[in-house]
Amino acid sequence: MQESGALKQKTACVRCPKVKMSDPTLMASQTAPPPPFSADTSLPRSILLVDDEAIIRDMASDLFQRMGYTVYTASDGFAALERFRELQDEVGVVLLDFSMPRMGGLECLKRLREIKPDIRVLFSSGYDLAYELQHEQLPCICGFIQKPYRFHALEQAIQTLLEN
Repeated sequence: MQESGALKQKTACVRCPKVKMSDPTLMASQTAPPPPFSADTSLPRSILLVDDEAIIRDMASDLFQRMGYTVYTASDGFAALERFRELQDEVGVVLLDFSMPRMGGLECLKRLREIKPDIRVLFSSGYDLAYELQHEQLPCICGFIQKPYRFHALEQAIQTLLEN
């Protein structure tokens, strides 16, 4: 279900479309400077990045900062909940790793939604989760992006979540 540079969207509920992004021409690790940021400045400019791998947190933090976002990080679901309780009024999007030790992404999403039901969440994984994310028993999630992140795909996924 992946096409070059295409946006795939399936509506799971009115407020939270599932979004899968791909742009195979632009890897996150490329050093070329990004195009000028053109996002609506009235949208939230902070992201909570949750991933158990430090290298992923560092790389994604750098990408988001290059996009003009303030980035907060957490290394697992428990740390994410603690940070989110402190920052819930500032955070516009949570980028949440699907598979983490101690507390996985789905459990973390459930608890985040108990704190703030309308929080926008972008799941990420190095695994293809299309099958798992289509099951009806999963809670409504806002989006999914495949690792490794690609700059433009990540930027577009965040913009899509913030604008919906």
